[in-house]
Amino acid sequence: MEGQTKLEDTNTVLQQENAKLKNQLSRLEGTKKKVSKRAKSSRSESNVEIPNDLRKRFRFIYKKMVEKNVTQGFIIDEDPQSEGNQDIFTKIKEILKKEHGGENCKWTDLQMEAQFYRYFKTNKEREQRIRKGKNEEHKEKCKKTRRLLNKLERRQSSYDMLKNTMTPKEKQLFGEILYIDYMSSEESEFEDQEDFVTGEKEKKLVKYVTKQLSWERTSLTSAKARLDRTYRNNLTPHARAMAKPRSVGVRPRGVHLQVHFGL
Repeated sequence: MEGQTKLEDTNTVLQQENAKLKNQLSRLEGTKKKVSKRAKSSRSESNVEIPNDLRKRFRFIYKKMVEKNVTQGFIIDEDPQSEGNQDIFTKIKEILKKEHGGENCKWTDLQMEAQFYRYFKTNKEREQRIRKGKNEEHKEKCKKTRRLLNKLERRQSSYDMLKNTMTPKEKQLFGEILYIDYMSSEESEFEDQEDFVTGEKEKKLVKYVTKQLSWERTSLTSAKARLDRTYRNNLTPHARAMAKPRSVGVRPRGVHLQVHFGL
């Protein structure tokens, strides 16, 4: 009897140890899966070049699916690898392949997956901003940044047209101001206008008001104006007519740096 009792005790201990080992193994496997998901997500987001036409088509299909109640959209509180989010991705991928050659689709599965992760992240960040009441602020900031980049691009184009007629000194000076830090910000100015069809009042963009840099000198203003005139003079009549007028707002108060351009 005593030997049987000892054997039963030994079996109980072994069963307990076995259960502990199974539990540890299960946790280890779970950790490996999480690490694998993070690594997969990281690879998909950062190491794959996503064609611009794929980005646009992916977004279009996703929005149409939400609009037609095919899906409620990404579950942003869950991991992108969750079953619900993967179901959405699978549907979009199937549509993309069906529309673009099936097995001969010009986009790879890896590119589609990379776009999925990127677009999921974008939607999640936007939803988080909305919850914090910061989405409109973010959208306005993005608009201002795009306007600055567009202005820089226009002035760079003007410089390319003028540089063959410039002296070496002028080239150097203009080259120094063709950076986004030298672009003055612009505010949109709206007016209430009545829609001729519906009769409803709506906000219409009428012009942009340029806010000069607090340290901007007359010579810098003149240099930028020269580039802007060149750009406008090379527009087609239609493009010139469609362009919104711009005016200069009140110069912000601040420290004036000595910027000499000699133009």
